[in-house]
Amino acid sequence: MLFIMDNLKYILAGAFVTAIWLVLQETFCRMKGRRTWWFILLLRWIMGIYLTFIFTFTISPVYGFSFPHFKGNINLIPFMVFNALPEGMMNFLGNIFMFIPVGAILRTLTGKKQRPLQIFIGTGISLLIEVLQLFNMRGTDIDDVLLNTLGTILGWLFVNVIYTLGGYDRKEKKVTHKYPRRVSKVGSLVVLAVIVVMFVGFDSFYLVPESIDNKSVPVVATNGILICLDTNEIIWQKESQEPVAPASCVKILNALTVLKYCDEEELLVVGNEINLIAADASRGYLNIGAELTVRQALIAMLLPSGNDAAYALAVYTGRKIASNPDMEIDGALEIFENEMNCIAKELGVNDSNFCSPDGYDVEGQYTTAYDLALIGEAALENSLISEIAGMAYSHEIWRSGETAEYTNTNELLLHDSPYYLPDCTGLKTGTSTQAGACLIMSFTVRENHYIGVIMGSTKEKRFDDSILLYKTILEYME
Repeated sequence: MLFIMDNLKYILAGAFVTAIWLVLQETFCRMKGRRTWWFILLLRWIMGIYLTFIFTFTISPVYGFSFPHFKGNINLIPFMVFNALPEGMMNFLGNIFMFIPVGAILRTLTGKKQRPLQIFIGTGISLLIEVLQLFNMRGTDIDDVLLNTLGTILGWLFVNVIYTLGGYDRKEKKVTHKYPRRVSKVGSLVVLAVIVVMFVGFDSFYLVPESIDNKSVPVVATNGILICLDTNEIIWQKESQEPVAPASCVKILNALTVLKYCDEEELLVVGNEINLIAADASRGYLNIGAELTVRQALIAMLLPSGNDAAYALAVYTGRKIASNPDMEIDGALEIFENEMNCIAKELGVNDSNFCSPDGYDVEGQYTTAYDLALIGEAALENSLISEIAGMAYSHEIWRSGETAEYTNTNELLLHDSPYYLPDCTGLKTGTSTQAGACLIMSFTVRENHYIGVIMGSTKEKRFDDSILLYKTILEYME
């Protein structure tokens, strides 16, 4: 229901355009001396609306499409979906149940004699979706086609059983003879639904920049965005949808992934995975064999931006997802990174790809300032991440006896810093060769909440840039 409310413009457009299309079709039919049963017209209208819903759910926002994504995330090996169970049960069942109405409507709409074609139409719709998803970060998966086809079959069988038990077969033959049905009409609804979603989606893309208050904010950063979370209004942006390296801002997504599967008081034992970090990486100074809680490891990752803590958390969580505490490090990391991307997609992050748990520069890893704002917003909604990311300092005593003193790398939170801002509540810094100096920041100003992202700045200027965004908030509120 929440999805429908958030995307009501697509559904309403689909309903309106489909209605107009059906009226035009019926007008031409009657000019030729033919007419369509009112029930079939109603079903076609419902089918058009539901197809719009499916394409909205699977391919929007279309402005996340990009040719660099093509062939970037494809699985053509069937039945791999079973490896993600039981954690991926919602995705498994969702792909089936989404297409049950398709099979049910097709069975009623096109007539019993064309049963193979009805199922092929469901498969064809799914294939079209997967082809379109080649151009965004949702990726293409043969298992989605198989599950969608299964849903189509189940929907067809459900209606067929009702027809058989209710004795509607004879009535159907009479109606079909009087009002001939053609499957080709369904094809036009599919094309129409795609056009509606594409048009509305691209329309949203082009309207967003015009709604921005284009104040002159002379930041050094090459990319950035500032959003009022209470109204979802973009106050300022600069190349916010251009691909950039994410740096350690990825660690916010790392934390979200960890806390989906782990309790903060679980005990984590650091292993050889911390040797995988680069020589120049930032550290939380974990040592092999150290025992600390997940919460303490999150502090070691988010405050000093410890890459070693990011790897320790990723491997621990990856093994937990796989229910295999002895899994090899590489396998656990692969599972964790895949789950990071899945969670990102659930958040509406459609123009990013994450290939490391710490954000260190690697080939194929990219994001946008807008996507990082979405991830930051989700982090603020998590009480533990929000608490940790808002800490200025922390003194920790690990379960194995070692002590650790941490200072947050976000100087907006430090009282003795020249960049200190009392209204700042977080979130995460990042620095890498490709990304430059970055910062996801959050502010609470007069009970209003804001999130800002600065990418491609310098180590000191990112805080100056952030203060400029803070001043923009104050101007915005006047």
